[in-house]
Amino acid sequence: MNRPIAPLRRPHPGRARVFMVLAQIAAGLAMGAGTGYLGTLIGGRFFAGDSSGFRDVVAQIGGLLIGYPLGASAGAWLGGRLFGGHGAFWATLLGSSLGVGMMLLSVRLFSAGAVGVGWVLVFACGIAGAVVGYHLSERSRTQGRLSASG
Repeated sequence: MNRPIAPLRRPHPGRARVFMVLAQIAAGLAMGAGTGYLGTLIGGRFFAGDSSGFRDVVAQIGGLLIGYPLGASAGAWLGGRLFGGHGAFWATLLGSSLGVGMMLLSVRLFSAGAVGVGWVLVFACGIAGAVVGYHLSERSRTQGRLSASG
């Protein structure tokens, strides 16, 4: 009657990776939204007394475009670490910045009526770049450990 309790089965590695990516996306979007909003507040304070009202808007957009990649990469990095990943933060930040930068360069290709779609793609590519950068750096770290031990 006293049988030992069987340990819980580990989830399939593919499933664990899917949950890790979902956690990275959720945490990256949440932290990116928070730091992006904080960036707009800080950017708006620099030119709050501008009589034309143009420079404060530009500063707010600039604060958003600096704050969002920082928060998105921090969230993606923390989401990966939560699931036992070992990706590098610098690669996550680089991926997020490249994703946002590439979409900002291509936003000119959208028509004037599709500016909202362009902004959504800027944020989506920012988080996608952060997740890809994290996993690429994790893969290179793992391969480096394997080649050093073998």
